[in-house]
Amino acid sequence: MGHKAFSLTLVYYEEGDPISLILAIITLIPIFIVGGFIAAILVRRELQMAYFFIGQLGNEVSNLLLKRIIRHPRPQGADALGKSSFGMPSDHAQFMFFFATFFTLLVVSQRVVIRGTFWQAFVIFGTLFGSVLVAYSRIYLGLHTWNQIYVGAILGSVFGALWFYLVHILLKHWIQKKISIPLVEWKIAKQFFVIDASLIEGKLIEEEYSL
Repeated sequence: MGHKAFSLTLVYYEEGDPISLILAIITLIPIFIVGGFIAAILVRRELQMAYFFIGQLGNEVSNLLLKRIIRHPRPQGADALGKSSFGMPSDHAQFMFFFATFFTLLVVSQRVVIRGTFWQAFVIFGTLFGSVLVAYSRIYLGLHTWNQIYVGAILGSVFGALWFYLVHILLKHWIQKKISIPLVEWKIAKQFFVIDASLIEGKLIEEEYSL
């Protein structure tokens, strides 16, 4: 039997080009974010984080479906770089801009508490800048066209905003009543101290830090 590369983390870069190497590392940021999601959910056992992650996964499923429907090829030469799938829209751009949009709305709405206007702006700018870098890395490395990046970024931003609106505004009370409270009250969930921060009065992170 022959050998096949594990494409999830396989990234080619131009030998002797330090920028290409740096961007090859940056393009792996979505994998690190997924790992962070899983670690945070396991450690904190907090449902709002899980809802965020569910939205992120749903965003990825929509990307796979759109690629199969649109069937737009990647740039010439992408096959030699280990990418033979369709490229419209860019999954990296859609992933990062979903994450950046949802996270920015969490910070702006004070659902994620960051003290000081400067630090709020710093964190938001860093998240958005990181998303731009990841998106640009896909172009520099020859894996996507500009149009594929633009469409992915727009869709990710729209889906991120819509998911935030559904989870935190339109369906907030329904989710609390029909999903969060039954889950939190479940015997097994109590043994693992599963919580939903939206059901707790006060600033949970600050109160934990002061203990």
